Amino acid sequence: MGGLESSSFWRLPADKAVETLLDNLFCDKLIPLFKSDNFRKFVLDTSGKANKFKAIKSRPYNYVQQHKLSNISKLRKFSVPHPKAYSDICLCIFDNWNEIQALLAQRWKNRTVNLFLLPKGGDVELTYDLWLEYGDDFEKMKDLDVNEELIDNAKLAFGKKYCAKADVANFYPSIYTHSIAWSAVGRDDAFKQRFDKNKWYNKLDTFIRKSQNEESIGLHIGPFSSNILSDIVLSSVDSFLSDHGFVFNRVIDDYKCYAESADEYRDFIIALSSALHKIKLDINSSKTFTCTLPSNHSDQWVREIRTFNFTIPKSGKITFSQVNLKELADYFDLAMQWQHKESNAAVLLFAIREY
Repeated sequence: MGGLESSSFWRLPADKAVETLLDNLFCDKLIPLFKSDNFRKFVLDTSGKANKFKAIKSRPYNYVQQHKLSNISKLRKFSVPHPKAYSDICLCIFDNWNEIQALLAQRWKNRTVNLFLLPKGGDVELTYDLWLEYGDDFEKMKDLDVNEELIDNAKLAFGKKYCAKADVANFYPSIYTHSIAWSAVGRDDAFKQRFDKNKWYNKLDTFIRKSQNEESIGLHIGPFSSNILSDIVLSSVDSFLSDHGFVFNRVIDDYKCYAESADEYRDFIIALSSALHKIKLDINSSKTFTCTLPSNHSDQWVREIRTFNFTIPKSGKITFSQVNLKELADYFDLAMQWQHKESNAAVLLFAIREY
């Protein structure tokens, strides 16, 4: 897997890409009161009514914001931009899809870098036991319905000694709208071309700022467009790291580098910090660490919950009428113990979903 195949979204043709963007105006972390599929049909409709909507002059719009605690009790500020402002961003991406694709294709050429939006496989975990059994025969792993992201991690990690993990501090709120141009052509050229309204990156900069009342720092957290825009921004970092020979991948703003020596992973952290600095972003020091390989993909709490010793009925599937209530109580006791230990509400949610 390489080039634009590193991300399922970037493989889409322009018409499917813009449909996906318009369908995801509302973040799935918000209370699911609304959907935007009818909004997508309205924007893309060729009738006079929709054309009038498209023809409305762009201006600064405010946005709706909801504060919500994450699974680890960190405050997140999710946004819903004005529909007109959001459609302007999406249609700008659509109109310039070929140029954006070409930029990313050049930066990700023959490299597995960006794992954003890879289709998910089944429930088979990719542990080092699988590597020992299948070696580098990753096609056989696919027959097991293993998640593609895990297969890519296995390809990169195979034979390496260390994995360095790092992400971007306060990612979406720290992104400058101007950094789209900085990433596309460099800060010097971006400054020289800042008044050229025909450049796609300047158009996007303008529409993004108009969607957030002319604020130039930060992207909306929630709408799907922000995932795509941040991907464009970090592609320059990906290219810099790849050109320096690092073996790594990225999911949104989470980087993993697979190294053969301690010096190599230290060099990666320094290089990542330097590349982020060029677009006015920083590494999150509290989430930067290194582990030795081999290591299991899943945390211990995931494995314990998944392997809880329920009495399996003859049918092979547990139903509520068949479950042993004592076992069920023990199962959720285990989940709550791990939730308390990890200070992460995702543990109990995971246990409920697994059951």
